[in-house]
Amino acid sequence: MSDHEPELLALIHREIARSGPLTFARFMDLALYAPGLGYYMRDAGRIGAQGDYYTSGNLHPLFGETVARQLDEMAALAGPGFTVIEQGAGRGALAYDVLRATSSEGSDGPWPYLIVERSPAMVERQRQVLAPWAASGRVSWIEAFPNQPVNGCIVSNELVDAFPVHRVVQRDGALQEVYVAAAEAGVAEILGPPSTSELAAYLDRLGVTLAEGQYAEINLAAIEWMRAVGRAIDRGFAITIDYGHPAEELYGPHRPRGTLF
Repeated sequence: MSDHEPELLALIHREIARSGPLTFARFMDLALYAPGLGYYMRDAGRIGAQGDYYTSGNLHPLFGETVARQLDEMAALAGPGFTVIEQGAGRGALAYDVLRATSSEGSDGPWPYLIVERSPAMVERQRQVLAPWAASGRVSWIEAFPNQPVNGCIVSNELVDAFPVHRVVQRDGALQEVYVAAAEAGVAEILGPPSTSELAAYLDRLGVTLAEGQYAEINLAAIEWMRAVGRAIDRGFAITIDYGHPAEELYGPHRPRGTLF
């Protein structure tokens, strides 16, 4: 157990005491993003070959150079004022390779590069890696998508799979949601009615009926994020890179416990 986990557990217990059992999505949000305590909020070293995981941008600059070429083509189509926004830039590896491929270090380049980042630890790391372009003004950091839609491209790499998910289970012929309650040893799962009708609607849209006793995860945050991306773009594109499966594979009966365990 890390030094931070008792504090995080205490925070979760306080919220449960105040509001009742948490949806798994809210529990996951706290575990990942609680200020100063969450997994992604306190240690940029978690990403990379020596960390817990790494992404394509950590393997070879060719990945970023390929994205850069695509962005240049998009900029030519979109016209003047093209802007790139990356959300969840991690340690800045993809941004570094894109910027290096489209300008020399410290130059302002053909278009500005904005980063939306929730984690202070990641921002600190990004500022170190991207310092030459930050000094020239080509790179800057923003807390959220601009209020005015942009002419440009919104980029993300392995962002959506880091969003908190709801967990559901088919029990006694009905969809139930997994909640997190306080327990003497920490926390425990309990079942209850779905917190929102969107959970059943999501499965219905996919034509998915879970088997009796089957658990599954539903990423409602990804849908809202994609809507936010659409609102943020006036003229342009979105590039989001991630892993996935067809619904029949992701929610197939061979996954009785879902995909988290």
